[in-house]
Amino acid sequence: MRGTDQVSVPITRPALTVSDKRELGGYQTPPDDGVVVRCRRYVRKQLTCSPSDVRDVVSKRIPILGLLPNYDFRSLLIGDAIAGLTVAILQIPLGMGFALLANIPAICGIYMAFFPVLVYAVLASSQHNSMGAFAVITLMTGKVVNEYATFPEGSPGAPGNATAFLASVNATASAAADMPVTYTPVEVATIVCFMVGVWSVVLGMLSLGSVTVFFNDMLVSGFSTGAAVHVMVSQLKDIFGIKVTPFSGPFKIIYTLSDVISKLPSANVATIVISAVSMFILSVNNEQLKPRLAKVTKIPMPIELIVVIIGTAVSYSINVHETYSVNIVGEIPTGLPMPAMPPFSLAAAVAVDSLVIAIIAYAGSFSLAKIFATKHDYEVDANQELYAMGIGNVISSFFSCAPMAAAIARVLIQDAAGGMTQVAGLVSAFVILWVLLFVGPIFEVLPKACLASIIVVALKEMIMKVFDMIAMWKVSKVDSMLWTVTALAVILIDVDLGLLIGVLVAISVLVVRGQHPKITKLGQLPGTDIYADIGQYKKATEVDGMVILSVEGPLHFANRDNFKAKLFKGSGINPVALKKERMAEAKKNPDYSDDILKQQIKYLVLDCQGVDACDAPAAKYLARMHGVYGAVGITLCLASVSDDVMRSLEVTGALATITAGRLFHSVHDAVTLLRADNTPTAEEDIVSQF
Repeated sequence: MRGTDQVSVPITRPALTVSDKRELGGYQTPPDDGVVVRCRRYVRKQLTCSPSDVRDVVSKRIPILGLLPNYDFRSLLIGDAIAGLTVAILQIPLGMGFALLANIPAICGIYMAFFPVLVYAVLASSQHNSMGAFAVITLMTGKVVNEYATFPEGSPGAPGNATAFLASVNATASAAADMPVTYTPVEVATIVCFMVGVWSVVLGMLSLGSVTVFFNDMLVSGFSTGAAVHVMVSQLKDIFGIKVTPFSGPFKIIYTLSDVISKLPSANVATIVISAVSMFILSVNNEQLKPRLAKVTKIPMPIELIVVIIGTAVSYSINVHETYSVNIVGEIPTGLPMPAMPPFSLAAAVAVDSLVIAIIAYAGSFSLAKIFATKHDYEVDANQELYAMGIGNVISSFFSCAPMAAAIARVLIQDAAGGMTQVAGLVSAFVILWVLLFVGPIFEVLPKACLASIIVVALKEMIMKVFDMIAMWKVSKVDSMLWTVTALAVILIDVDLGLLIGVLVAISVLVVRGQHPKITKLGQLPGTDIYADIGQYKKATEVDGMVILSVEGPLHFANRDNFKAKLFKGSGINPVALKKERMAEAKKNPDYSDDILKQQIKYLVLDCQGVDACDAPAAKYLARMHGVYGAVGITLCLASVSDDVMRSLEVTGALATITAGRLFHSVHDAVTLLRADNTPTAEEDIVSQF
């Protein structure tokens, strides 16, 4: 509604135009140095560094060197030690299970709990991330392994015969000249790990830590749910004890499910019993015991390790592999693996897949790092995280490891157990080292069904992200559609292509949203200098003689037409149509020109506080709109204009049309000065010339 008895609300300072504000604040135009000058300044800064600068750089690139001299052993060591021990216990079963997702021996998952964790603890800026094997990353690695590795049945390359399998990595191939080059699964996994590390370092060197800007929460949630479905389906063969035909390409998950269903009559009953009991124990703990135990202690029950120990004990006592044909982990060697070169001849072939894995691993890991850095009030360096993950993967690739990533379960447990620094990661690594040296062979008779059950139950949280989409539907149907498209694309097409589709849809959503700046009509709240949306605030009243519109979003060449249409609709005045009507009326009524000056609306004020960017074409378009409205006696004014937008107006010459007297510090400044302004409006200027 339009106010009739509006009272001007005085402001405690003089009302200001933008020119007044600049003069009062001593505004200085920022220098435009150019690329050459900036490069010279950067080189000069790098060459004139003091010893203290060198120490700062070293501490920044190797954060552990800055942590240890100031480490408070009395207040931090106990928490870090307990957290490291707890995470190490969790790493053993999950690492072994996730390694099987990558189609490499289970022992490689324990290697991944040592080598990358050790390097990451030294180089990371995050104090709470816990690295190791992660379901989504090992699943994507397994896809590459399936594509390039050779799995001859009963050969050293067959999963299960771990000693011969790993020994084959160190052996020198002596094939005949006419025989094609073959790669073992571990070799393929290690070259993927190496290339993921290389890509991460390159992204860090290019300062592309913000590459995950297009991975919004709904995209990540949809991708995680879709990938979790793939992981769950991949575990069905071990849950039921059946052999499943490997499929690839679009709809492979449907073909796999169809194959699983067709082979259920031949499922191994003993394997099903082991799976059912394992999942029951894990579920009861997660749903009943875990919440109650959390009220008593921060240290969670290591239920996964308990299931592994029970499964190993039962398997050993009744020899389930020989008696009931239950698949077991197989031989696990003791000690550390001998360093071996990844097959660099395969580097080019896996480069693209490795880049996708590197981005996804970094996106998830850095998101967790930011969450816990915010919780504990410290900063994480995006590029340093890339360096830490990259160097960690490069080094680990020489020790039979697949790519690493942070996992939400490990990070939550490390934080809940009292871990405050990466010393917890060092403790975890040394506990794993002890396991590798002395304990590994104990798990040789562990049924694979136990590991599959651990993975399936652990996926519940990722599957339940479907409720994110349902909740978001009430807030933003576009974001819900992004979740749905990403999840379905990942499930039905493939993990990497599904992610690409999700990213493209997310970018499209950004482009579409950028095409439509939001324009709302504002009114003054009674007795205040506050202006609010009249559609949402019933007491907000329009200012007599003015239309005030709020503009939110960037203005650029691509959304000029949408901006004009919304401007005409929001103001309720189409100056082009109005001018034609007046010209037609003037032909009928020669005295109509006197009525022009009696129109009710004389000012159109645009609140530009929400305009964060305005390119040159859009700035010129604003000047054009000033002329279009001016032709019908309405003066276009701008309020709350940022310095960046002002520079665009200055550079493009728009201020020659939109004069300084029509640019205001705020909406209320505009209302106050325009009410007191006795200068003629744009059309009055035109009419007075005749």
